[in-house]
Amino acid sequence: MPPECSDFALADSLDRRLLVSGSERGPLRPAREPGAVGGDGRAHVDLVHVERERRGPRGKRDPVGAAVRVALEVAVVHEHAPQRHVVGLDRRSDVALPGLELGVDLALAVHARAVEHEADALEQDLAVGARAREAPGPVGADAAQALHEFLGADHGVGARMPLMKAAVYYQTGKPEVLRYEDVPDPVCAPNGVVIDVRAIAIEGGDVLNRAGGMMAAKPHIVGYNCAGVIRKVGAQVTDRKAGDRVCALMMHGSHAERAAVPVAATWLVPEGLSFAQAACVPVAWGTAHDCLFEFGRLKAGECVLVQAGGSGVGLACVQLAKRAGAVVYSTIGSKDKLERLKEFGCDHGILYREVDFADAIRELTKGKGVDLVVDAVGGDTLQRSLLCLGYRGRAITVGNVSRGDMKLDPAPLAPGNRSLTGVFFGAEVAFQSARVRAMLDGILRDLARGELRTVVDREFPLREAAAAHAYIESRAAFGRVVLIP
Repeated sequence: MPPECSDFALADSLDRRLLVSGSERGPLRPAREPGAVGGDGRAHVDLVHVERERRGPRGKRDPVGAAVRVALEVAVVHEHAPQRHVVGLDRRSDVALPGLELGVDLALAVHARAVEHEADALEQDLAVGARAREAPGPVGADAAQALHEFLGADHGVGARMPLMKAAVYYQTGKPEVLRYEDVPDPVCAPNGVVIDVRAIAIEGGDVLNRAGGMMAAKPHIVGYNCAGVIRKVGAQVTDRKAGDRVCALMMHGSHAERAAVPVAATWLVPEGLSFAQAACVPVAWGTAHDCLFEFGRLKAGECVLVQAGGSGVGLACVQLAKRAGAVVYSTIGSKDKLERLKEFGCDHGILYREVDFADAIRELTKGKGVDLVVDAVGGDTLQRSLLCLGYRGRAITVGNVSRGDMKLDPAPLAPGNRSLTGVFFGAEVAFQSARVRAMLDGILRDLARGELRTVVDREFPLREAAAAHAYIESRAAFGRVVLIP
């Protein structure tokens, strides 16, 4: 092996290693037979001399393009599948790591095709597409060309990569970070389904995540829930079939034409309920029900204060609390919204921009305070919500849509033996799935019968997701804002 070679390694956590070395001279060839065992007892393939220097579309030297080429060759000559874990890259190169990872994705795709593992092959095809978008500068373009040259005719990987439209972002920030782009179709898991999305309800959490939350990938598809028609079911799924109308809950991924979700996080949509209405159900109504009853322990005859009653969760809380026989107080931003809120069961509306809501509650309850507060606003509002509680009153915090400082002084709790509970509905979906499934099935039936109502304020095309997020942040909406792919 020439001393001028630059080295990088692709290694797994098992008992084998691929040591790949390249230079700009000489043909590409295996230094020993595939699967040969070295002195350390591990299977090795040493590849020396990259056949030619890879160049990007601007004609610049692209060592990561060479890495892609080598990784593809590794997949062909080595009897074992190359592993995804990347531990090193040519230290003399300033090209970012995603280019090399793209090479690994390509290698895995080739190997899966070679051994006729169709499910693995399709999954890797999708990974290739996602990685190519992440690769910086000319790397993605050069890798795509390598894919076409090396795989197109013989393996068909590129042809097997279906795409969909989605609202994505590469960094968090203002609504303008959202882009309308092609992304790979989601892969159906054995215990999951793929949904053709017909409607997407934008949640407060979606807006918060876009503004500064965690990203599962680049690009990231935000979104907690949607409704649509099942396109494909996994091999282990027995209670759903293609063509079923469902709404679904997920950690992210709803802002797209298609979504892959576990079957346990889907609910059949009854006749009489539109996709737009059904999309608004899982997060808002599940959260409202748990805040009021599972954790809030609300009973008939008690008083409840619902902060931001015109929101999706707020409107659900107002209706469910009224149906349970509670006296319902709610904060709201305008007189017009206050009048509309009364139609849904609000007994006393408080214009929070005009009066101090804590003082108003004390006056309305003749100093007693309320039994329960449901607060999704957070920040200073949550601190003042504690002042609204009566003896043994319960406060529920379920978000921070205000994006305010969540530092809290618990002093108001002790004198009246009051309590504060944080609620995250996603934890209940994970740990109490049977209870949650039954609860949301019941709410969907009640909505379809007209006993409860969802409110869709406006619909936007998916391509206008940025405008929809901006509209929500303007606080003009009453109810949910929905995207239509």
